Amino acid sequence: MPGSASRKPSAAAGSAAVTSRRRRAWRVPVVVVAGAVPFAFLLVTRELVPALVLLAVTGSCWGPYFAVERTLVQRLTPEVARGSVMGARTAISSLGFPAGSAVAGALCASLGPVSAVAVTTAGYLLVAMMLVSATRCAEPGTILAR
Repeated sequence: MPGSASRKPSAAAGSAAVTSRRRRAWRVPVVVVAGAVPFAFLLVTRELVPALVLLAVTGSCWGPYFAVERTLVQRLTPEVARGSVMGARTAISSLGFPAGSAVAGALCASLGPVSAVAVTTAGYLLVAMMLVSATRCAEPGTILAR
C-alpha cells in the first residue's frame, strides 16, 4: 500500500541513523568501518549471489560517506578559502578515482581477488583507525572535539 508505514529502512538509512547519533567527528570513521565490515566478509564467500549481496550492503553503508565527509570539510574550512579548497578537492578526486581504479586492477591482477579484498579491507580499517586517532587528539573546543 503506497504511503504505508510498514516500509523497512534501507541499510543506508540504518547507517545514517547510527551516524547521526554520533558526534560530528566520529561520523566519518563510523561510515568507513560500517562499509569495511561487510566488505571483509567477501573473504569467506565463494559464491556469486552472496558476494553481490555483500557488495550491495557495503555500498549502502558507504552511501553517506561523501555527504558526511564533504560537510565536515566545509565546516572545517574558513569561508574565505572554501571555494578554493572545494575546487582543489574536486581536481584531486578527478585524478584519484581513475588512479585508484588502476591500482585496484593491478592489485587484483597481481595478487588475485581474495588477496586484493584483504589488502583493501586492511586499508579501510587503517584509514578508520587514523581518523579515530585524529579525533581523539583534537584539542578541546575545536570542531573535531565536539
